[in-house]
Amino acid sequence: MHTDLAPEVLSDAAWWKSGVYSSVFDWPLLLRAGPFQRSVEVPERGIKLIVEWEGEEPAWAAPIITALGETLALPANWDSYSACRVNLECVETAFKGLCSVMRSDTLSPTVVPTVHGGVQLEWHARGIDLEIDISPTGRRYVSCVDRQGETEWEGELSFNLGRLHEVMSRLSYHR
Repeated sequence: MHTDLAPEVLSDAAWWKSGVYSSVFDWPLLLRAGPFQRSVEVPERGIKLIVEWEGEEPAWAAPIITALGETLALPANWDSYSACRVNLECVETAFKGLCSVMRSDTLSPTVVPTVHGGVQLEWHARGIDLEIDISPTGRRYVSCVDRQGETEWEGELSFNLGRLHEVMSRLSYHR
């Protein structure tokens, strides 16, 4: 989970490591970090998404786990224009990424499937439009428009996360 002492500069690999561990075996996806547990089954694909971690459940966790499960349940051609099924690794990456930057009181993003099998996380609140796109190729792209701060930025999600932590703080109930 988010810590106010998090460094502002991290590698991609370090940013996506959040203390939520995962393994995929016989199609269950297990994201684990402690005794708390919530699960969602996706029978259409033979997947059971199980999430575990230490401490109290953040307010955003239940709706995100449900939304990620729903995106995994989408069939191929879900948009009737040949869209791909959502990639399991994109779902795992999205959840791990959220765990590493969200505070317990951060507003939940909307989970949007992409036509190429990726996942997009979107926040449109408090004068902020933040979108993080996770593609099956491993690309993570962020776009942010902050009308209150009158700033706009976008690019590959990589080393300097200071801006992202600042935006997440503004998307939290207790700043």
